[in-house]
Amino acid sequence: MNIEAINQVLQPVIQTMGYEFVGIEFLPGRIATLRIYIDRSEGIALEDCQKVSKQVGAVLDVEDVISWKYRLEVSSPGANRPLFTLQQFEHFVGEQVVLHLAQPIHEHNQLKGRINAVKDNVIEVLTQEGTVNIPFEQIQKAHLERQYAFGSND
Repeated sequence: MNIEAINQVLQPVIQTMGYEFVGIEFLPGRIATLRIYIDRSEGIALEDCQKVSKQVGAVLDVEDVISWKYRLEVSSPGANRPLFTLQQFEHFVGEQVVLHLAQPIHEHNQLKGRINAVKDNVIEVLTQEGTVNIPFEQIQKAHLERQYAFGSND
C-alpha cells in the first residue's frame, strides 16, 4: 500500500474543501480501514466528516489508488491527535507525546515525554530518563497525550 500516493491524492481535495488534512492511518484486516483525519479552527462536526467522506470516497473511486476492499472513516484528530509530519511535531513543541518506534531506543519500543525541539529531522523528547533524540523516520506512530482534570477537590 502506498500511503504517500493516497496522501497526494487526498490532501488537495480536503484543503480545497476548507479543511486541514492532518493525515491518514491504514488499519489492515479482512476489510481494511482507511482513516482520514481532518481539522479546522472552529472544530469538526459530524456533518463535516460526512461531507468529506462523500467527496473523498468519490475521488478514491475515480483515482483507483486502493485495489482492495476497505472501509473509509473520516474523523477529527481529537485532543490526543495523531502526529504525521515534522511540521506537526514543530507545531506541538512543549506538548506531551507518545511515540511508537520502528527500532528500540534505549531498549524501548514506545516512549512518552515532552517534545522539546525539532531539528534536522530529529525530534528531541524529554522523558523521565532524560532527553532522547529520535530520528523522524524511526517513528511508526505518534500522538499527543493530553490529560484533563475534570471537577475540583477544593
